[in-house]
Amino acid sequence: MSSIIEPIKFISLIYEYKDSLKLGRKNMNSRSKTFLLMPRIYFGGAETQFRYFVEFCNENNIGLYVGIENREGNQEQIEEFKKLNKNVEFIECNSVSAKYRDSNIFIRNISKIKGLINLFFKNLLICIKLKDIGTVIVYDGFGLNLTFLFKLFGKKVIYSERNSGENTINRFFSRLNLKKADIVCANSLSAKKYIEENININTHLIYNGIKIRENVEIREKTNNIFNILVPARVAKIKNIKTIVDSLVLLDCEYQVWVCGAIEDSNYYEEIKENIKKYSLENINFTGYTNNILDYYKKADLVILASFSEGMPNVILESFANKRMVISSDIEMNRAIMKDSRFVFNPNSPQELADKIKMVVNMQEDEKKAIVEKNFEYVKNNFSIDKMVNSYWELVKGLENKSE
Repeated sequence: MSSIIEPIKFISLIYEYKDSLKLGRKNMNSRSKTFLLMPRIYFGGAETQFRYFVEFCNENNIGLYVGIENREGNQEQIEEFKKLNKNVEFIECNSVSAKYRDSNIFIRNISKIKGLINLFFKNLLICIKLKDIGTVIVYDGFGLNLTFLFKLFGKKVIYSERNSGENTINRFFSRLNLKKADIVCANSLSAKKYIEENININTHLIYNGIKIRENVEIREKTNNIFNILVPARVAKIKNIKTIVDSLVLLDCEYQVWVCGAIEDSNYYEEIKENIKKYSLENINFTGYTNNILDYYKKADLVILASFSEGMPNVILESFANKRMVISSDIEMNRAIMKDSRFVFNPNSPQELADKIKMVVNMQEDEKKAIVEKNFEYVKNNFSIDKMVNSYWELVKGLENKSE
């Protein structure tokens, strides 16, 4: 019923605002606002980056609407974020699809279609009602596939690619909408090259910003337990299963924390079956946490085992916290991990186990030299200020072109 009501509301609003529905944006001025479609405020690395952008706009009193989808369950955290950013206006663009994430595949697919229809009309209503929106920023498939809609109502669109670009380009509608975006940017050199080589679109490179703390301490061992941190959501692409399988091959005492939302419950059950099968202990799944720094502080090693990444925040954050890190041997990770000793085949639990053993047996002086060098690298190259200002400069550039 709701999927019928939304189009009716939408048609009535078109009639109400018919005089303002002009293709193009002739009257855009410096007071126009930006609309950031940010379905989940707390989820992964992309959300961290755009929370920094929201905070930047709030601090500088820059007009910003944020379209959010309340499907995470951590409402207290979301409400706190809203309170801290009072100069920003948050708009709910809820999809129904998340309610059925753990259902069978048929129900999930039906719900995805209903969710897409619902989100489509929600954003359509926003385009009609909020005539002061000049530029829209999107960074996921949902947002990208609404580009044609935003363009229809004369909005400028900035799309930020958060992964390799391969999935975006290989999907027909995503590829089509990518061509309609006014600006395309990527957070890694490899993604920029992939987009430019495969679709011939000039792509801006904006590296992720990493929070650098003062007086970061190098962890000193106080017992024989080796602490491993895995800051990743539980999803196949993050390859948690290989990490679990590698633990069977270790000959040391360990403690493991997997810090991230459980995105794929079936995959989570597979992992738990392996843990039970191998009688593994001391593996903790924390779910999403906003206290990730506490886990970095007690970690001896951080592992990123992903099959695919855009700009790997986990590696950069490990560098910023002066922690040893091992990552999967994929192009995006190799661009940051300069030392081949610390990358492994993501399909090989044995190779990962060998790398872990290497770090366990490494001399403390050698570890200290490595983490200090990595800290200086991230401090000098990945600034939050530089990242948020780069996006703001793109927005201002589009505004100036439209005047």
